[in-house]
Amino acid sequence: MCFADVITEPDGTVTAYCYCGWVEYGHTPETADDAAESHQNSTK
Repeated sequence: MCFADVITEPDGTVTAYCYCGWVEYGHTPETADDAAESHQNSTK
């Protein structure tokens, strides 16, 4: 199981990431939360 989270970057964008190595840059707070939740609940 993955444990995804988000972090706000100095430029105001939000990065969604996971300890498994998955990362997505350039999100808003809302889209980052959605991406992290989707990754965390993924069966892949």
